[in-house]
Amino acid sequence: MAPNSIVDNELHKPGEPETVRIAPDSKTGLYRAHRNSTEIEIGVVDGRLRMRSSNIWAHLTAVTGDPQWTDYQIDVDMINRVDKEMGHARANYLKFGPYGRVHVPNFPETTGEHSFVGVEFDTFGNYDVSEETFGNSAFQIRCKYPESPMVWRDHSRVLRKTKILDYHAWPITQHKNIHLTAKYFGDRVEGWVDKKIVAETIPADHPGVKNGRIALWTFETWVEFDNVKVTRLMPAN
Repeated sequence: MAPNSIVDNELHKPGEPETVRIAPDSKTGLYRAHRNSTEIEIGVVDGRLRMRSSNIWAHLTAVTGDPQWTDYQIDVDMINRVDKEMGHARANYLKFGPYGRVHVPNFPETTGEHSFVGVEFDTFGNYDVSEETFGNSAFQIRCKYPESPMVWRDHSRVLRKTKILDYHAWPITQHKNIHLTAKYFGDRVEGWVDKKIVAETIPADHPGVKNGRIALWTFETWVEFDNVKVTRLMPAN
């Protein structure tokens, strides 16, 4: 899933992102950038895909697969880590997991308008559902619609560009190995982790209701992914 280069977007003013292409480090092979003095990394370390991004608004996504893929199951092992460079509360915002039914209109250099149906972990997982639970963590299904790269998080919620389809409270522990299974079949999406299950129907107006790529992602946290497996699902006879 590692690209030949990554793009570092530092937004200078609304509507005018600057795109800078970054080559891999000659010794480690990792792609490295800095945002507000915080290191961002993406690459393979000890056989695991590392995506490290602990600063606010730093979002990393590794996309693969065919946009015409329809029914499939994603299995992935994940471990989230503490970033010692970040000593404040934002150090591990904890948003990570696999995406399915991904659509990126201008792939690979999208300006932000991609959509997906994610089976993921999220520190602020419930804020779309109940303001009273703001700040809790959740295992959830999130459905994101295409939007401008300049739409802020709260505006996205108000404009209904992202929807929480189902969730369970889930305390995210640092350095814990997590195996997650996500299944996309027809307009249904399901997720399993330990004995927790989330399941829901993808809205009929979503671009990924029938097909789309897969992806792994992190937002303001540091996660390593391993043993990624995508299995085609077939209807039972």
